Amino acid sequence: MPHHRHLNIILYKAYADLRAESEKYYISYLWWIIEPILQMCVYYLVFGILFDHGTPDYVPFLLIGLVTWRWGIAIINEGSHGIPRNKHLIRQVYLPKYIFPTVAVFTQSFKFAIVFTLLISYLWIAGHAPHWGYLSLLPVFIAHLSFILGITYVLAALIPYLPDIRLLVDTGLQLLFFVSGVFFAANTIPPQYKTYFYLNPMAHILEAYRDILLHQTTPPHISLLKITLLGSVGIVVGLFALKLNDHHYAKVVN
Repeated sequence: MPHHRHLNIILYKAYADLRAESEKYYISYLWWIIEPILQMCVYYLVFGILFDHGTPDYVPFLLIGLVTWRWGIAIINEGSHGIPRNKHLIRQVYLPKYIFPTVAVFTQSFKFAIVFTLLISYLWIAGHAPHWGYLSLLPVFIAHLSFILGITYVLAALIPYLPDIRLLVDTGLQLLFFVSGVFFAANTIPPQYKTYFYLNPMAHILEAYRDILLHQTTPPHISLLKITLLGSVGIVVGLFALKLNDHHYAKVVN
């Protein structure tokens, strides 16, 4: 099957999955707009009013971390389980297995685009208007997506054989959620621990988003390049493993 047909299949399945998801709710696609707005209101109520964190611009700081974090985790959660979730389709017709985790990239990125647009609108209202530095978001997106895809493809190749990995992945992602700087800034960390903090690629990525969106500064491109290269290695390894075991997955998925 030519590769352009694979892309057509990915796009069609992504559209079908989005449509099927929207049909679960009475308000259909509007829920993708209403849900993030409600979540932003909840976090503003809890952290901006009730807890009164006291840090300048803490609510925008927090929302940038949450929105960008959610994008990556949604892709990893959905994409890494793509093969088992589509086991009935896999047993009926042959499709290259990399299609299933890739579909998650398109569906979750579409929803992320909506939420990110809402975030930018909120930041504008809060006094952080868009500026030319937004052009620096492109290398941040590339680094972030590369890192996400590297993890997703490797896990998608392994989970059909080792389903118990799901539990480790869930625990690992939960740990990363609390240690990646979603709720706190790097300058609040004791100096002796900062080296370990920055070993986490997500710490650099979240900081880069905030540098651009809040502080109107350009993030260090060297760290973004390193993360992109690391993610690219994961992508190559994951795709190779998916291709190597392509015809075996139909026999092992339960």
